[in-house]
Amino acid sequence: MYEWSNKEQTITSNRKNCNIIKKRLMKTSRLTFKESPKLCVIYLVTKKRIEIQSYYVYSEYIDGIQYIDIQLLNLERLQDNQHIAIGRTWSGWQLGCTRLHDGISVYANAHIYQNDYFTKIQTISELKYLTLQKNIYITDWKRLYKFRDKIEFLQKINCSLANDIIYPPVYGGIDMRIVTKKWLKENKSKLKNQKIDFNAFELQHKLQKQGVKVVSGIEKLMSYTDLKDVPPELKLVRFQNWLIKNNKPFTYYKDYLKMLEELDIISRYERVLMPKNLELAHDELVEQINRRNAERRRLHEEWLAKDKAEKEKIISNGFKKRLTNDKKLEKQIENYLFKLPQTADELQKEGETLHHCVANYVEKHATGKTTIILVRDINEPNKPLYTLEINTKRKQKIQFYGKYNQTPSDHANQILESYLQAI
Repeated sequence: MYEWSNKEQTITSNRKNCNIIKKRLMKTSRLTFKESPKLCVIYLVTKKRIEIQSYYVYSEYIDGIQYIDIQLLNLERLQDNQHIAIGRTWSGWQLGCTRLHDGISVYANAHIYQNDYFTKIQTISELKYLTLQKNIYITDWKRLYKFRDKIEFLQKINCSLANDIIYPPVYGGIDMRIVTKKWLKENKSKLKNQKIDFNAFELQHKLQKQGVKVVSGIEKLMSYTDLKDVPPELKLVRFQNWLIKNNKPFTYYKDYLKMLEELDIISRYERVLMPKNLELAHDELVEQINRRNAERRRLHEEWLAKDKAEKEKIISNGFKKRLTNDKKLEKQIENYLFKLPQTADELQKEGETLHHCVANYVEKHATGKTTIILVRDINEPNKPLYTLEINTKRKQKIQFYGKYNQTPSDHANQILESYLQAI
């Protein structure tokens, strides 16, 4: 809250228990203004419920007095094994939190009300049996609440997976669909007092379940989810040793398999599926695909050039045919000359000179779908003046424009009427 003062006067708002920013009161002091709205969050914690409320706080000063408007934006509630979230929109309340103006975040730059909420969460809430650090972000509480029983179990047996659930890594996180209560009980002896890499643990678990020896170091190159993509023709122990020897991640190998499929190379032979030098075989396939794509582009460009030449020939013949068959459309009325375009180039130059779109009508004119007439001054027969589109059957004007699509003069329109009657 701001407070302005000088020797004679003090201007302040009638508010208590808030920080005061003192300023000198001068004739030039700006006392009426609006502050940027602030997003404020408060946690309300009981034995059976954790509630997170966020508010937009709007502050405005009028003649030095602060006026505050508070609007509830979002409400999240963790209770009875459920996470319920509602948010306010311009049309009312909706399920799910309302995002901020950036369209992405919900709690960006939020000011959290310090009411000792973290201590209450740790001592009286349903999360009181978890060991947590204070750096829990607002949006993470719903995950901790959902998996609290599993986190508690893992913390009690001193397994590092508990921290991976609380603070998920950016890559290679835990698939909580796998970590069920049954999974935890079955693997308790293997998890107790262990620092576990979930991917390595699950990869080992799945391989051993198939009766396959786990080769040390394979967990650095592939994930347990990759096992389903190993070709069934390959023996998993040999495959592990081969992948480690080539020192390439499984994603690189999947790229190799994808290129085999793209080139229609269907093989069950180990020498193809597990080449001695994966990098060399991979790069050879890349070159084959590049050569094939280059040949496809060449053929396509050749086809386009041929198609363009054929199209240009049709258009050229169409212009010549119209010059012969529609000679009657060429007239001279007073000082105006009405003539047919002789070539597509002439029609394109007409559009460039007069800055309009008549060039788009080249094909239509050539095929007789419409008729374009070039209107000239008799004294300058080669200089574009007006462009006319007509319906020859009805002897009607469709369009008649000059430079920059300007409307021709009244006299030119009168000449046009005479022309349409003459044809």
